[in-house]
Order: sequence, then structure tokens, then C-alpha cells
Amino acid sequence: MSEASREAKWLRTLTTELGLAPRRATDIYTDSSGAYSLARNPEGHNRLKHIDTHYHFVRELVASQQVSITQIGTDDNAADVFTKVTGIDRLHDSMLQLGLGDNRRADA
Repeated sequence: MSEASREAKWLRTLTTELGLAPRRATDIYTDSSGAYSLARNPEGHNRLKHIDTHYHFVRELVASQQVSITQIGTDDNAADVFTKVTGIDRLHDSMLQLGLGDNRRADA
């Protein structure tokens, strides 16, 4: 999530410099309840000091309304196709969700 937040901040800066300032927060979706909780919860998590700097950055972006974190179910996470082994039907569904079109062959 910290990488997605960094990318969102970079894109927001770029579009602002181009005169196309974003009107609302950039949406970031996650199916990780732990990441969602850390990003939304301002309290410290003492056992997670090694990732504190990443999540402080994400929390700052959430607090300044530059990004909005939304928790979604794993089945609704189209990006999961890049992180997990998946079947052909799930692959095609994810491609459609990502706007890559339906690449099923007619003879398949």
C-alpha cells in the first residue's frame, strides 16, 4: 500500500503541475485488513516498528485527503491476478476488471 500511495502522490503532483489538479482523493483499494487498519488507525503499533515509516507516510496522505483507502474483498481485487496463481476464468475476469478487454478465443 505504501508503494501505491507513493505512486498516487507522484501522479497527483504531476497532474497538478500540468494544470489538472485532482478534485478529490485518489482511491486505493486493498484486500488486506491489516494494511487497511494500519493506514486508517492513528494509534501506534509497537510490534511493527520496521514498517512504521511506510505507514506514517500513508497515514499522512489519508489525513491530508490526498488518498482514500477502501477495503475490498479478495474476489473483487482485480490486481490479485498479479500476486497469486489463478485459474483461466479468474484471469479473464480480472482482465475485464482492469480494462484489458476479453481476450478469450472464440474456439476455446
